[in-house]
Amino acid sequence: MAVIVAKGDKITAAIGAATAAVGAFGLSQWSMIIGIFCTLSTFVITNVVNVIYKKKALAVLKENIHNPKATTAFLADEEA
Repeated sequence: MAVIVAKGDKITAAIGAATAAVGAFGLSQWSMIIGIFCTLSTFVITNVVNVIYKKKALAVLKENIHNPKATTAFLADEEA
C-alpha cells in the first residue's frame, strides 16, 4: 500500500508542477510560446514538403535522362 501512495504522490506532484508551470505564464507569454511553436512547425513542414517535391522532380529527371527533351517531360509530368 505504501508503494501505491508513493506513486500517487509522484503523480500528484507532477500534476501540481504542470499546473504551476501553466499558471506561471500570463496570456502574453502563452501567445509568444504558441507563436514560436507555430512558426517552427510551419518551417519544418515547409522544408519536408520541399524535400519530397525535389525528390519527385529528381526521379522524373532521372527517368528521362536519355531523353533530349527531359525538361519538357519534367514539365509535362509536373502538370499532371
